[in-house]
Amino acid sequence: MRVGGTMNRFLDVNGVLDADVARLAETDRRFASLLLAEREVTSLAGRLLIVVDSSEQPPASTRPPNG
Repeated sequence: MRVGGTMNRFLDVNGVLDADVARLAETDRRFASLLLAEREVTSLAGRLLIVVDSSEQPPASTRPPNG
C-alpha cells in the first residue's frame, strides 16, 4: 500500500506502527537506527494498519448478481 508523504511522516513521528521495532530497539541498536530520534510515541502504537474503503457503494444484498 502506498501512502502520501504527509501520512508517512505522521506515522513515523508518532510511532504509530513501531511497537515491535521499538521493543527490539531496546536491545539491538540496528533496530534503533530505524526509528526517528524526534518521534513522540502514541500510547496507541501497534503493529498493524487497517485500511478501509470508505467510498459509497450499495450494500451487497442490493447489488446485481454479477456486479
